[in-house]
Amino acid sequence: NEVVDLSDWTNYFPKDIPQQNNGCDCGVFTTQFANYASLNRKFDFSQENMSYFRRKMAIDIARGSIT
Repeated sequence: NEVVDLSDWTNYFPKDIPQQNNGCDCGVFTTQFANYASLNRKFDFSQENMSYFRRKMAIDIARGSIT
């Protein structure tokens, strides 16, 4: 069991983030938050983009090239 030192980590609490407006896109929102955060991008997506992201994720998974 390895102990992970988190003392150098900083808390990250972004403001004005996109909000999910239904009960079925939580996974898509979560993956997009992680993707945008890892690229240091502004969270400029919205509920309207979820169909696109869902299709893109399915294609990327099928191709074995998740980005």
